[in-house]
Amino acid sequence: MADLSFVDAAFPTGIPSNIHFDGVCFYTGGDAYHVWSVAELDGRHETYRLPIWVRSDPGSVNPTDDANSCVASLRAYGVPTGALVALDSETSIDAAWTRTFVDTVNGQHHPVIDYGSQSDVMSNKNPDGYYWGADWTSVPHLHAGDQMTQYVSYSGYDESLAESTLPFWKIGATVTFPFDQKNWRWCHKCQGLFYGPNEAESHCPAGGTHDGSQSGDYEITDTAAH
Repeated sequence: MADLSFVDAAFPTGIPSNIHFDGVCFYTGGDAYHVWSVAELDGRHETYRLPIWVRSDPGSVNPTDDANSCVASLRAYGVPTGALVALDSETSIDAAWTRTFVDTVNGQHHPVIDYGSQSDVMSNKNPDGYYWGADWTSVPHLHAGDQMTQYVSYSGYDESLAESTLPFWKIGATVTFPFDQKNWRWCHKCQGLFYGPNEAESHCPAGGTHDGSQSGDYEITDTAAH
């Protein structure tokens, strides 16, 4: 399948009506300039959708709290579990913050693609390995290492090219999202698996909390239809 064309804009009214796009990106919160309303999103006709949570100054907020707010916004728009969400990091670099944010969003069954300046974005070391770089050449392309590249920015909207294999929210279809979730651990007490970032709050059948101190890093694939 060919790569997909995407458009993003602070306001949906800024998107030209005479250009066809496969997908639309919409802002759900964080420190976004304008958060799209459900009505604004429902007015779009593109086949694919990508929600964007903006956090240009990660040091100003707790990553777990921010991730939970992000997921709550996805529920408000009806985004299906397993669908991709974008973290808009702009020019910020904070790999530890990004890891906690992504792990928390992963724990609620959404993979994350990190957006930012091409020169900075990969320094955030997104655990999911998805990157959306801004490389403004005015020519549609995928920059090396990107799964999505924003190649041009106009006054009212931007255009990007994306790999068609990304788990985008697709309108009007029941889609199976194969979702690989990292950071699962083996508990040597009960011999079961548990989600590592939640160890402190876990309840082990053998008593107390799970103990992953002797475990490697396990990855689980969810292929349920959503």
